[in-house]
Amino acid sequence: MRKIKFGMVGAGFMGQRAHLSNFAALPNVEVVALAEPRKELAKRVAEQYHIPRIYASHQELAEDREVEAVAAILPHLSNATVAADLLKAKKHVLVEKPIAGSAHQAEELARLAAENDRIMMVGVMKRYDAGVELAQQRIADWLRTSEMGQPLFVKALCYGGDWICNVDRPLISTGEAPPPPPVSPDPKSWQNEDGPAFLSPSGRQEFQRFTNIFIHNLNLIRYLMPKRFEAVSARIGAKTMAAMLHFGEDTAAVLEGAFVPSHGWQEETRVVFEKGWLDLFTPPPLLINVPARVVIHQMGPQPLVLEPKAPWSWAFRRQAEHFAAAVADYQPGSFTTAVRSPAADALEDMRLAEAIFRADSKYVKEA
Repeated sequence: MRKIKFGMVGAGFMGQRAHLSNFAALPNVEVVALAEPRKELAKRVAEQYHIPRIYASHQELAEDREVEAVAAILPHLSNATVAADLLKAKKHVLVEKPIAGSAHQAEELARLAAENDRIMMVGVMKRYDAGVELAQQRIADWLRTSEMGQPLFVKALCYGGDWICNVDRPLISTGEAPPPPPVSPDPKSWQNEDGPAFLSPSGRQEFQRFTNIFIHNLNLIRYLMPKRFEAVSARIGAKTMAAMLHFGEDTAAVLEGAFVPSHGWQEETRVVFEKGWLDLFTPPPLLINVPARVVIHQMGPQPLVLEPKAPWSWAFRRQAEHFAAAVADYQPGSFTTAVRSPAADALEDMRLAEAIFRADSKYVKEA
């Protein structure tokens, strides 16, 4: 088995807990380089995972010719600078969601992936959840066969709660201050944008919060129901949000969210057809080896409620396996088809998110 020479950029909470620990456990991955400016943290993480080379910046790691694929796990406004440099250095790249701070940045990153013929995969890890995969396959069958009639409605909600499941600290912590985000030396570069240009400063801040959390739910809607969605209306506040979308003349989707304290995790997606519906209950992101729950309601003379079971697994581990397999088997020119969540698809998430904010005009700058 060929081992992929792998690099990590960032060794913070998510970098360690959700990514490095998973990639290091894969038999076809050898983590050979870590870029982390916090010296003591870098040293201790490298020792634990037997990583031979430490770099102070992603630019230094980009020059390492042995590294062929990189997971860059940083605050998402750093993605435009870091991922761009790595793609130009001919590395396959995985970043956390959202792909960037705006659709414009996402478009540029998708262009760079194509220009350099490299995979850029975005970590919308719910697509790799075994339960979500089961639900997507069942809905795809219904769309192909019309067994359940025509699709009518999609509803997605996320009220949040305890997403870390008591995993309250990184595996290794040194107390060093987080480094400043990397930026392009050109202050007018697209890499330094902090949000869509049409939004006010407060609107751009709200947009970053929205995409950091609810982009998962937008992405799930698009994954389960592969139609073209358009934003009809939206109301976005400090604690709640709701958006109405449509994907056909007589079809609609609703996305709703709130920030509420909860000892559990409140996140659901319902896909309704003429003859029944499917409910998907996604687990807290850091709950290991518990897949999404799927419940199917079939109407008719003898109504049925079915609950098919997905195998025990963790979305983050399956996501790492998917990226590693795609890199190992990569064929030139397949940068948009090698993975389930490429940059080109993440661009559509950002475009839809921007359309939602245009629909709530209070955030749009005056002409």
